Amino acid sequence: MIDAGHELDNLRVRLMQKGFTPEEAEMVCDAAAGDIRNAVLDLVSDALSEAVQEGGSKSTLFIEEVMAVRDGAIFNITTKSGRTDFTEAPFPMLPRLLQNAKVSYDGGLYKRIPMKNKISEDSKAKTIEKALASINKQREVLKAQKDARVAAQRGGSADPIEDVHSMTTEIVAAEEKRMTQIETNATQFRTASSKQDPNSKWVRSGKKADMTSSLNKINSGLHDSIDATIKNIIDAYSSNSGGV
Repeated sequence: MIDAGHELDNLRVRLMQKGFTPEEAEMVCDAAAGDIRNAVLDLVSDALSEAVQEGGSKSTLFIEEVMAVRDGAIFNITTKSGRTDFTEAPFPMLPRLLQNAKVSYDGGLYKRIPMKNKISEDSKAKTIEKALASINKQREVLKAQKDARVAAQRGGSADPIEDVHSMTTEIVAAEEKRMTQIETNATQFRTASSKQDPNSKWVRSGKKADMTSSLNKINSGLHDSIDATIKNIIDAYSSNSGGV
């Protein structure tokens, strides 16, 4: 990864070798630092948004955990727990449902279960929408801090984005509704019975949500884009500053 602070140092030296005063060179580097900061924030935000859109339809828990984290000069899209596979295996629920069940006339167990709808596609879409809005809000807040941060760094060689450590979706994803939870406005009931096959009845379906490959691809693209962007910005300021 290209070190933005090091590249700004090199630009500053080249400018002064071309006859720029230290103050003039610093003004150019300040402008370049601001452009780098904004560009990197856009790239990181876009990569985080891409991960949300790609994984959101598979797992709302992924949306809750996904985040952008800085490690040295590198930004990575990862998760709070570090896991990237949110796949869930099918889960037999009947034994749990029959806890504290009633005994029928023939000695079997049964229990009336108030049904809750599984999280709908519309709910998933709203969760994704909230996550994307949160990412964009953070992007703008961090950009608004640019001027104060660059001013504080004036005369130094600090990385223009060293204060950006992480970005998250800043939401708690809607928890999938469980059939075992009682809902006051439930209008439909089903009967769970010990006579039912626990391997086919009341089995919560599994879902495949392995984001490992997707995150590796997103991170590879993010790293390349950040490097290319920093280089292009430095080159542009070099070219537009007296042919440095």
